[in-house]
This record gives sequence, structure tokens and C-alpha cells, in this order.
Amino acid sequence: MGEKTPAGGVRLMVAARLIRGISNGLVPEGIYENAVYSYGIIAGALKDGQLVGTISEAAGVPHEKVLSAAQKIIELLLWNRQDNPFTSLGLSPFATIEEIHGRWQRLIAIYHPDRHMDDPRSEEIAKKINEAYKRACQIKSSAPRKIRPPIAPVSPAGRGKPEGFTGKFRGRKNLTTPQAIVLIAVALLVFFFILLFLGGREQAPSSTLEKTPGGVFHQRL
Repeated sequence: MGEKTPAGGVRLMVAARLIRGISNGLVPEGIYENAVYSYGIIAGALKDGQLVGTISEAAGVPHEKVLSAAQKIIELLLWNRQDNPFTSLGLSPFATIEEIHGRWQRLIAIYHPDRHMDDPRSEEIAKKINEAYKRACQIKSSAPRKIRPPIAPVSPAGRGKPEGFTGKFRGRKNLTTPQAIVLIAVALLVFFFILLFLGGREQAPSSTLEKTPGGVFHQRL
């Protein structure tokens, strides 16, 4: 989206209000915030005659006053009270490096001393633009970047498990492979002995007691 706003746009109306106030010798309240918000319109007026006419109509001031007021607003931002390099360039502190570079190119094209040989102040303005550009870039370059924590890969077997599920039961330790082999061997031995015991009982001879004619019991195999 370009910086120009069609007639009737909010940014245009904000710019017109600022230019009207400056033309009347006033410094409107919230000059920095509103000028940054409508900076594209204000700076565009210095190069676009058609835009000057639109602002002139919206602000109710002559064309020449639009140009002088736009120039003054830009200088007010350049030498702002907080000496904020972003405000100097008419940018938000959240501007990207690309936006900072683009704004610097646009301003330096307007105020380059070679284009204003008859204006000694243009060199001072160009130096201030370059200074603000360098400081804003340094601030952006030194700002810590938010590093997103790495995302652990999810194995196909782990899909569908509730969040936080690890596949482990509380109170039980995971067995290593050698431990598992030993436990399986012990279980097989126990099972084997149980089978031997049960098989021995089935094969053991049974005995019964018989009563002899004399009333004496004896065991018959």
C-alpha cells in the first residue's frame, strides 16, 4: 500500500489539520504523533503538485503555505525534543530496517544539497537525515531478536496421545534390554518348573487302603 491517501482519507485530514495549524503560527497538540501518522502525505506535498492542491483544499490554505508548512513540520520532526531518530524520520519505533532505508532514500532525494544549491540549510537537513538514519539502523540491529524454542519432532507412534503423555507409568522405571531379558528368562524357568511339578503329580502312583478278612487294613498300590 502506498503512502498517498485519496482525498477524504483519514491521513489526509490529519495532515491538513496540522498544515492549517502551522500556517496559522500554531503548533498543534500531538504534533509528533500526528505528523508521523500522516508523514507520507506531508513529505509527498514537497514533490507532488497535485497532492499540494488536494491538501490546500482540505486545509483551506493557499498552495504556497502548504509547502512552507510541510517543510516546517518535517524540520520539527527532524529536531524533535526527544532526539528520537525514528521520529526524526517520521517513522514508528516499530519500523523495519527496510522501512527505515526507504524513508531515508525518499528524504535524501528531496533534501540532497546538489538539488538545493541556493539553500544553505539543505546541507544541514541532509546531515540530520543521515544521522537519524544511522542511529535508527543501529538501534534495530542491536535489538535482541525473539528466538522461538525448537519444536520437538513427533513420531508417528506418538500421534494421538494426550498432551504430556510420555508412555511411562508413575512409580515404575523403564527397564533396559538386559534387565528385560533376565526377567523373561526367570519367568520361563518358573513356568518350566511349574509344568514339571504338575506333570510329576499326574504320573505318581495312586494307593488305596483295603480291609482284609481279618479286619486289618493294608495298602494296595
